Amino acid sequence: MMNGSGWMGGWMGGYGGMWIPVLLAVIVGLLVWIVMRKQK
Repeated sequence: MMNGSGWMGGWMGGYGGMWIPVLLAVIVGLLVWIVMRKQK
């Protein structure tokens, strides 16, 4: 995830402006869901 100049910069460069917050929201949502399931 740290090499932003690599493949991330490639496909995010053209149309990634709106996809970055969407991807972050999906990843955070999945992590929260997994943590909530493990706590039960």
